[in-house]
Amino acid sequence: MKVLFVRSYNHGVDYITQRQAQSLEEKGIQVVFYNIVGTGLKGYFKNIIPLRKLMQTEKPELIHAHYSLSGIVATLTFTSKPIVVSLMGSDVLSTNKLIFLFTRFLSKFFWSQTIVKSDEMYNVLANQKAIVIPNGVDLNTFKPRLIDEAREKLNWSSSMFHVLFASDPNRPEKNYALAKAALDKVKEHIPSIEVHFLKGLNTLQMVDHYNAADLLLLTSNHEGSPNVIKEAMACNCPIVSTKVGDVANVINGTENSFLVNFKADEIAEKISQILKQKTRSNGRENIQKLSSEKTAERIIDLYSKIIRRKIDYSKNYQRCSIGLWDTTIPNIKFDDKGVSNYAKMQLSLMKQYPRGEKGMNDWERIVEKMKSDGRSKAYDCIIGISGGTDSSYLLHIAHQYKLRVLAVYLDNGWGSNIAVSNIEKMTQQLNYDLKTFVIDYEEVKTVLKSYILAGLPWIDSPTDIAIKSVLYKAAAQYGVKYALNGGDFRSEGKQPLAWTYSDSKQLNYVVKKFSRKRLKNYPQLTLAQLGYYGLIKKIKAIRPLYYLPYEKKQAKQLLESQYGWVDYGGHHHENIFTKFAISYWLPKKFNIDKRIITYSAQVLSNEIVRDDGLALLENLPYDKQNIQTEIEYVIKKLDLSATEFEHAFKQPNNYFYDYPSYYPTIKKFSKIGKSISKLIFGFKPGIFEALDQDI
Repeated sequence: MKVLFVRSYNHGVDYITQRQAQSLEEKGIQVVFYNIVGTGLKGYFKNIIPLRKLMQTEKPELIHAHYSLSGIVATLTFTSKPIVVSLMGSDVLSTNKLIFLFTRFLSKFFWSQTIVKSDEMYNVLANQKAIVIPNGVDLNTFKPRLIDEAREKLNWSSSMFHVLFASDPNRPEKNYALAKAALDKVKEHIPSIEVHFLKGLNTLQMVDHYNAADLLLLTSNHEGSPNVIKEAMACNCPIVSTKVGDVANVINGTENSFLVNFKADEIAEKISQILKQKTRSNGRENIQKLSSEKTAERIIDLYSKIIRRKIDYSKNYQRCSIGLWDTTIPNIKFDDKGVSNYAKMQLSLMKQYPRGEKGMNDWERIVEKMKSDGRSKAYDCIIGISGGTDSSYLLHIAHQYKLRVLAVYLDNGWGSNIAVSNIEKMTQQLNYDLKTFVIDYEEVKTVLKSYILAGLPWIDSPTDIAIKSVLYKAAAQYGVKYALNGGDFRSEGKQPLAWTYSDSKQLNYVVKKFSRKRLKNYPQLTLAQLGYYGLIKKIKAIRPLYYLPYEKKQAKQLLESQYGWVDYGGHHHENIFTKFAISYWLPKKFNIDKRIITYSAQVLSNEIVRDDGLALLENLPYDKQNIQTEIEYVIKKLDLSATEFEHAFKQPNNYFYDYPSYYPTIKKFSKIGKSISKLIFGFKPGIFEALDQDI
């Protein structure tokens, strides 16, 4: 993808845009620049024709303008290319009403997306097309060094305290008068203070200053997302800052750093406290999520979403030649024929679990084994049910083969009325016992809310963990050796680990971090428990639909005609929270469309043709008329405030590798792990399939 950066060049190269371009280029985006020279509207407007000529020469797929006046100039070229504009703070928060009105109008009607740097800017702009993406910090450049070493390099006295003011003191909006008033008060009892200014410095000099200073002081009247705060944090430099821009969110939880009101006495008190403690902060630990790399990933996600919406794919975009997998999917690779590694994984699974005569013979052997092992038990097997197509059809299959079944349902308070009714119809008509595990809803709220606040993609993974846990628990309780589920890779596909992975270790960490609570009764499945159920209790997980002829459309028709089963809509829409996670949270926040995986699998399984799959992807994944009502229902049911949800939705995206989990251990021992797990559980878990294909 080629992107044209439009930026001011009145003061030379802008470090922030230069570093952002570099981080994008490291991710494979080609960036070209148009540097605007000229001040005021008249000076900027002289650049319209030259900019248009450059667009015709370079032919970028997308224009990314930095600062509102650059966005206005890009708009007046009347380009047909999508325009993204990054607002820097002063163009939204300053008193220049004309620029603000222009900015607000264009962002609403002409710009494809507006990037703002803080919640404050977002609220002032009041535009649903705006998105909060703070500037990132280069953690490879800005990093801690020994304070004495940095001072020696700058020739600063080791017997003095050194305070670093965050900007040029002559810029009125930086409010140095307040800083000086506070410092004068500090000098009354700590006279040995020198003040230094962050102005006219190159990048390496700034690194030295952060590491040599006892603290960074910012007293600005307004800011967007000040990079000096993040750079100082990356160097573990303590901070005292007024409550401006996104500083409160950025430094939250950072030791030896303080947010203050616009009061000289309060600022002086915090400066004195830092100088007396003589300790650094833990800022680098807390700023990891705002690295340049992660910011670049968010911006690229945004570019991809805009380009896909306009059906104008970039040169770097590629779609699998035999499926629908494309470059929006993490770690995708293509061979010289355009076949993706995801398609190869799907074909590998189809080879491992063939249908037809061999699949039927394999399944019938499993049935005989289940009946033999269950002869002295009340049940031959456990089946986890949800009221959805796959698990309902599995009950039907089990009845055909005269298996004695205990149906197990996990009630987390989010099952739809249709799903619950389907469960009752199926179990009653087939005369199967039903055991329902009801989770304490207060804990359900705690867990799901924590995953939302953690900014993870698959916020319903705690439910997946709980379902597996109660299936094993029920099997162990009744002495049953087989737990069946309706998973089917041919109709569902295999999702990338980056989108869906989580485990009990991560669950407990996320809950403790974002709710400060400990779970007492929530069903979990640790590695030790998995070993116990597999090795000691010898419980095997079976997926019958891997072996049997199965097409979802035909299964639905059979269930409707034979049992009065009712279709609930899309894939996994039998659970209200799961539906919200799949249809709205993932695509709108992360640009993740799980339908790409599902339809790709169905194409390779000959359930649908490729062109039909492509046509289906053109539809929104959610009901545009009802989605706001559904969002409000989720917020209310989780006891989230609208502000909490909005903040969580706009915060930087995180993935499972941003929080502790069992994954590093599993990956380290994957070679022996997949052999042992297949022996214990009866199949090779999907995580090992993913690791085999490096996805």
